Amino acid sequence: TTALPGPSAPAEPPFPSEGGLFSRLLFDREDYTLLKIVSDVLGRRKIPGMRRLLTPYLHPHGIKEMAAPRELRMAYAIIHLLGSLEAGMAGDRIKALRSLRDEVLFSAESDLEKNTARLLLQIIKELVRSKDDPLRQLELAHDFRAASSGKPRIVRRGLAEHHLLEMPEEWHQRAFDDHVHDATTKGRKSPTHLIMDAWIKGIRKLTVIHNNFVRPEVASELLQAARIMGISVRIGLEYRTRHAGGYLKMIWIPRGFHELEEFLEFLTKPEVGAFLRRGREAAQFQKRYVLEALTAFNAGHRQAIGDICGVDVPPLDPEAFTVFVGAGQTSLMHLGRFAHNAVQAALEHKARGLLAGGADPRGPELAAVFAHMDRFSPEHLIEAHLSPEQNPGLKNPDIPCNDADCPDILRLTPCELIETVHEFHSLNRFVLTLDGHGPEDVLMVLSECRGAVTHVEIFNLHDYEVDPSRDHAGIIELIAVINSGNPVKIKKFVRRVMRRLEERNGPGDAEKLSRLSDVLDNMAGLMDYYKTNPLRACIGTDSTGQSCR
Repeated sequence: TTALPGPSAPAEPPFPSEGGLFSRLLFDREDYTLLKIVSDVLGRRKIPGMRRLLTPYLHPHGIKEMAAPRELRMAYAIIHLLGSLEAGMAGDRIKALRSLRDEVLFSAESDLEKNTARLLLQIIKELVRSKDDPLRQLELAHDFRAASSGKPRIVRRGLAEHHLLEMPEEWHQRAFDDHVHDATTKGRKSPTHLIMDAWIKGIRKLTVIHNNFVRPEVASELLQAARIMGISVRIGLEYRTRHAGGYLKMIWIPRGFHELEEFLEFLTKPEVGAFLRRGREAAQFQKRYVLEALTAFNAGHRQAIGDICGVDVPPLDPEAFTVFVGAGQTSLMHLGRFAHNAVQAALEHKARGLLAGGADPRGPELAAVFAHMDRFSPEHLIEAHLSPEQNPGLKNPDIPCNDADCPDILRLTPCELIETVHEFHSLNRFVLTLDGHGPEDVLMVLSECRGAVTHVEIFNLHDYEVDPSRDHAGIIELIAVINSGNPVKIKKFVRRVMRRLEERNGPGDAEKLSRLSDVLDNMAGLMDYYKTNPLRACIGTDSTGQSCR
């Protein structure tokens, strides 16, 4: 590793003992100077006077230039933005985002102003995160200085290296994601961080999904950050509704708000607050299962993993897990990640022991350890050890129950959920997410909800990675048939779906056939529901920023 110059470093920057000449050819003194600035910010988070430079009324080409170098200002701002997830830090993150945007936009003096700004943000973000890899930091510092020139050739090469598409400078691209999560649900990024990353990727429209409820302060941070970066953001709330003996997910997106203040005022209305409190009960219900799954992991699963890998996996600490979840809603994704960290630490300890004992770095022993590291991803741990199917002794939260401790909001059907929401708000978007459900389920819900379902999520990247064989083509055909207004096409489609159910003859298919017969009887109504306002489609990644897939 490269010894970084400290406060009393010699004039000549140090280089690695091997390949020193090669390093001298790669990096110059300015690269080390930039890296030292970032290292100073990382090492001393509270730099006197720096906090004042995040104030929104100071121009980057004004007094800020005399107070501190631009690289220091950017590093300080991005650390504030990426650092704390505490609710009290939201105001600081917003200031940091505004300052960061101004720094990169006003410094990019080229025909690729926005693309240069996107690249600079991405590089400085990676530079801050690579604090344990000095050589990689030097490479990024060099790239940052090169990209700062704004030369089209260098900027385009940098965009390609960082897997960023070049976007039109007019900023009129159709780039969107209809389903993402932030750290206040099951994601990794704070609302401000999520918006910054969306802007770096070139996304102009974003739908941020919250499970069961959303806090007004979270909505405020999200919408403020979106307004700073010029991104259109919708906030959706996802609920589980009862359907055909299981759960079907529905996303409610309130509409009709022109200003941030109007939406925040809406969230504080008594009737809305009461509904969101019902959602909090559902979140607590889910949290109870996750904590029980943690106990089950400690009781048996960790030993099974240890036997497979030949390591001692320590028990998971519930209090440490609560700290790990932070401001989010406790989920299996959090637990999978937390367990993954414990398993990986045990495997890394074993690898270091093998190396210390003289094992061949390319030998079979270490290869087996690395194979286990790849295998035991958070998703694998969830599917093989933490899911309800792997813990039959626990109450399965994916199966509807009528126990007294089951929250009442989890007892609602899709139609009942829609009717409940319509009682206190009339302008809404309701998105039906498939999550393994087929065309027959969509047909039933569309007919029974009398056109209140406005969108169907025809593609979800997370679901596709879990099961690529799902019938996306059938759902797309269904939407086209419904919007055609042709009764013959609709009737043929419904009958084809019914024949497939008859051939399958699985559990619950008899009930579905009866309900599809009602759909045929309501053919005129189904056409009329979507005659004026066609059924629309949406697609999203369902990204949490925590998946290893």
